[in-house]
Amino acid sequence: MKIKQIASLLLFVISLCLPLSAKDIFVSLSTGKNKNAGTKEAPYKNLWKALNVAKDGDVIHVAEGNYPGRMKCGWFKMEKPVSIFGGYSADFTKRDPLKYKTMFQPANENNDKKVGTQGLLHLEFDKNPMKAPKGFNIVIDGLIFDDGFASSYHAVKGK
Repeated sequence: MKIKQIASLLLFVISLCLPLSAKDIFVSLSTGKNKNAGTKEAPYKNLWKALNVAKDGDVIHVAEGNYPGRMKCGWFKMEKPVSIFGGYSADFTKRDPLKYKTMFQPANENNDKKVGTQGLLHLEFDKNPMKAPKGFNIVIDGLIFDDGFASSYHAVKGK
């Protein structure tokens, strides 16, 4: 009986010492391809691809560029507690969000693809916006959100 208790305690302590398996995922509009592995050397092209393959706790690094969303819809949906860091150079050797701008700035011609009142980055966990699973931190840093060019007005079609 004591051996089982000691073994259980030992396994518990070992599990606490193991590092979490958070993964770094890389995205670059200029050098990436969505068929790549998402590594620094072979980044994905689109952020939506990285958000789809990411697991809870992963960190997504995004290089400079204007990311239009899936099918240029003008927004991204984040359904897992991941962190997103932007402002990297295309080769990920430098990070300066003011110099290497990572933009979420949808074009006006794609404004009609937005769904309802979705923001540029819509967080939704278990069908409950803004309620991440316990035990996970979410950091969003180095991104520029600008919906300034999106307008519902069209010169011929009207609103």
